Amino acid sequence: MTKSATLNCSVCGAPMWATKDSAAVGCCQPCRRRLTTEEKLKRGILRPRPVLRCERCGSDFTPKVRGRAAAKARFCSVVCANGGVPGGDRYKNQRKMSLRRARLRAALVEVVDPLTLFTRDGWRCHICGKRVRQDLPGNHPAGPTIDHLIPLSQGGDHSYANTALAHRRCNVAKGVRAVGDQLALVG
Repeated sequence: MTKSATLNCSVCGAPMWATKDSAAVGCCQPCRRRLTTEEKLKRGILRPRPVLRCERCGSDFTPKVRGRAAAKARFCSVVCANGGVPGGDRYKNQRKMSLRRARLRAALVEVVDPLTLFTRDGWRCHICGKRVRQDLPGNHPAGPTIDHLIPLSQGGDHSYANTALAHRRCNVAKGVRAVGDQLALVG
C-alpha cells in the first residue's frame, strides 16, 4: 500500500493515512492510544509476553517488560535475582573490595562473608562495644563494616581470625592502627 492512500479508521470512521502499522491494525493513532492492553493484543498492536522459567526457583513467570528485554529476563522476582535472599546481597560490593585490597597487598585471602562475620560478633562493634543496627547500609556512619584487626597495609590477612564488626565511624577513626593502638580510642 502506498503512503498517499487513505483508509477509514475501523474504530471511529475518520480518514487516516495508510502506513504499514495502521493498515495492519485498521485504526488511527488516536484510537490506538485509547485502546486497553487486551484490545491491543487482540488487534495485533502488541505481542503477548512470553512465559519463561525462573533460573533460581524453576517457576513459570511472565516478564513485566516487553520486547527484547522480556526475552532476556531470567528471574521471576527481585528475591530470586538477589540470590534467594529477601534483602538481596547487600554486602556484595564490600566483600569484593575487601578481597581486592587483600590481593593487591599479597595477603592471605579467605572468603569472609560479612553477614556470617556480623552474626559471629553478635552485631556489636568491637571498638566501642555498642550495638550495630542491621537495617543500616554499610556507607552510613553507624552502619556495619568489616574491620581488619591488623590492617592489610601492615601485613594483616583477610580472614575470619583478623576481621571483626565495627561501625563505619569507629573504623574510620581507628584508621590503619593495629588492635593494641586502638584501645586509646575507647579510653
